[in-house]
Amino acid sequence: MRAAASSGPGGTTKDRIESVTDALAQTPYDALEAGELDEPIALLEPVSGRLQATGSQ
Repeated sequence: MRAAASSGPGGTTKDRIESVTDALAQTPYDALEAGELDEPIALLEPVSGRLQATGSQ
C-alpha cells in the first residue's frame, strides 16, 4: 500500500524518488512468470512482517 503524499520541505522530492525506485523495482518482477514469483514472495514475507511490526513503511 502506498503512503499518502509527503508534505513539507523535501516532500515533493521524496515522492519523486519513491516513484522512480518503485518503477525500477518493478522491472525484475515483470520478467518473471507467475510461478516464479512464489519463491521470492516466500523469502520476503518474514522480512515484510518484521518491518510492518516495527512500523516501517
